Amino acid sequence: MNRLFEYVLRLGDDALVAAQRLGLTLPDPDLAYDEAAGQWRTGPIDWAEFRRVLAGDGPCNAQRMAHRRAAHDEGAWVREAASAYAAKHNTPGDITPVEVA
Repeated sequence: MNRLFEYVLRLGDDALVAAQRLGLTLPDPDLAYDEAAGQWRTGPIDWAEFRRVLAGDGPCNAQRMAHRRAAHDEGAWVREAASAYAAKHNTPGDITPVEVA
């Protein structure tokens, strides 16, 4: 078996064990441990949902983006102070504020 593939399987197994120890419930009704293979088996992946989430339509995307915008807004004073310091000390590489979409 390919070593990378073995590593990915082991990483997935470790993540599932960690989730169990934390008491998390995973949204896969087919999730089961295969004693003979010594690995976790999962149900089929809904690739349409996977692509939708990657495209930004996931269950927490709006909340994540709101937190990102808030953090950017709350950090404006740091960028302004760095720009003022750079201007005062004639430091090259003045920091230009970046707009967040």
